[in-house]
Amino acid sequence: AKSLLDEIGLKAGADGKRTFADGSPLQLVIETMYTTGILNDGVELVAEYWRAIGLDTKVEAMSRDVYWPRAIGNEVMIATWSTDRGLVPMIDPIYQFPFDDRSWMGPAFGVWYKSGGTAGEEPNAELKELMDLYNQYRGTVDPEEQLRLAKEIVRKTTTSLNVIQTAGMSPSPTIVKNNFMNVMDEHTSDWLIMTPGTMDPSHFWIDQSK
Repeated sequence: AKSLLDEIGLKAGADGKRTFADGSPLQLVIETMYTTGILNDGVELVAEYWRAIGLDTKVEAMSRDVYWPRAIGNEVMIATWSTDRGLVPMIDPIYQFPFDDRSWMGPAFGVWYKSGGTAGEEPNAELKELMDLYNQYRGTVDPEEQLRLAKEIVRKTTTSLNVIQTAGMSPSPTIVKNNFMNVMDEHTSDWLIMTPGTMDPSHFWIDQSK
């Protein structure tokens, strides 16, 4: 990592902190709404790793009602969120490319896409290509072609690192009382599929004998 930073001109000074090629200070600011808990710990750990390679990194935690307007308003340098949509990435592809103002790798680009170019900020060619691929995905009824296009979008997104995922397939422990029946031993959790809706809760029942 240090070698890559050196190669792009971000040299470390006597204090170990890196600067831009022209010598001006470089500071990364990670903003998060996670003020406590494991997610906040994860953000702090990322900052610690970045500091270790000479990147002056600051974490600013705030409440969601402060954080959200800043994030969608394109006022955040590095935004954080607990990513989901992994099972169905094309339904609401906010992590694949700037889809709307919730795509915090470039919310102004997302506004441009959603508005058909009448608002927001025009993105670069790389992001326009992803937008075009998604439009092709939406415009075909051929399942095989949809799959091919979706894989291409995900592949390009993964290699671009516009979104950096630090952990995936994290466990979602579920606590169930002994007399609460018909709950699966294992289940898949994701926001878009509305867990626990996928567990068929209409068939849950309480065993009054226990």
